[in-house]
Amino acid sequence: MHLAARADLATIPAPRGPLAQVLLNLLLNAVEHAPADSAVALDVVATPLGVACTVRDAGPGIPAERRATLFEPFAPGARGTGLGLAIVRRVCDAHGWTIAADDAPGGGTAMTVTIPAPADARVPDPPNVPDGAPAPHARAPRALTTH
Repeated sequence: MHLAARADLATIPAPRGPLAQVLLNLLLNAVEHAPADSAVALDVVATPLGVACTVRDAGPGIPAERRATLFEPFAPGARGTGLGLAIVRRVCDAHGWTIAADDAPGGGTAMTVTIPAPADARVPDPPNVPDGAPAPHARAPRALTTH
């Protein structure tokens, strides 16, 4: 497994138990669907909305006909109990987080949980940018902390 995390400047609090449950379910799902000799990755990065935790695998991906019911309990085509992704969705909904499923670059699946920044998060003034230079991200990079 590969873990990449960037932690700078600001923090975003998240309850440890629910976050652990969501990430564990996503990681177990990724390991189950990935070929035995492939990697599963967990990336934690700052986004304009908060912190995004993405679990990527190199498995077969999600068939188009399965996407509409992906987060429903006991959905047709689910492996195992069919509850893992339904639990992930419910926990995310209960905490105001979002969950999205996409195709991973190079094949497989990328499941991203976004934990929004609190409304009172400090947003620094953007630095001065010379004419013609790309503008840096206007929000502070964030770290995820659990409690």
